[in-house]
Amino acid sequence: MAGTAQMTETASALGYFRLYSPVELYEDPIKQTGRRDDHDVTLQAVQERLMAMAYDKAGPTVWMMAPLCQSFSNWMKLNRGTRTVERPEGDPETMLAQEKIGNQVAKFIAQLFMALLTVGKMPIVENSGKSSHKGFDYVKIWDTKWWKSILLRDDVMIVDVKMCGYSKRPAAAAEIDFCVKQTWWVTHNGRAR
Repeated sequence: MAGTAQMTETASALGYFRLYSPVELYEDPIKQTGRRDDHDVTLQAVQERLMAMAYDKAGPTVWMMAPLCQSFSNWMKLNRGTRTVERPEGDPETMLAQEKIGNQVAKFIAQLFMALLTVGKMPIVENSGKSSHKGFDYVKIWDTKWWKSILLRDDVMIVDVKMCGYSKRPAAAAEIDFCVKQTWWVTHNGRAR
């Protein structure tokens, strides 16, 4: 569950001992309260810190990342989103603020993913996949210039999963806070390039 540290908690419960604090912008990501600037991946200092961790041989080896998906959501078709197949990064003239932030995060996470691959670590990225509702699809993070070449690599695989569809939601979340969403997990498949 992106933002709620459930993977970290599960790894700890299973006995993994080299765990790092999750990077989450809010102390409570469900209510979006308790903003933490030292977790804001749009800031250069935070990006530099994460890149240093990526290249640190003693740093984490498995990285689960879930970049912002709002500006790539199917709902953007109804919310004046400017992303199109021809312009997956959006229209620079009329782009919404959330699309600008979404692009910053998408670009950085793609760079971090590549850095992790380069040093032999295991990056995993979760973000929205295609809609199961015909005609309701919107451009996804995977369609952007930063992710297209990554998805073509021989050492990267896409795992199409349904998230939240099996009552997987944070314990504190109300039933209406989460819905079924098609999700792709993109990960290193262990094959040499």
